[in-house]
Amino acid sequence: RHFSFTLDAAIILKTIHVMIFGKGR
Repeated sequence: RHFSFTLDAAIILKTIHVMIFGKGR
């Protein structure tokens, strides 16, 4: 479960980062 949570958090953070970068550009 811990690994799954970490993976989910990493994916969410990456998605948010990509979205922010996409909007920034």
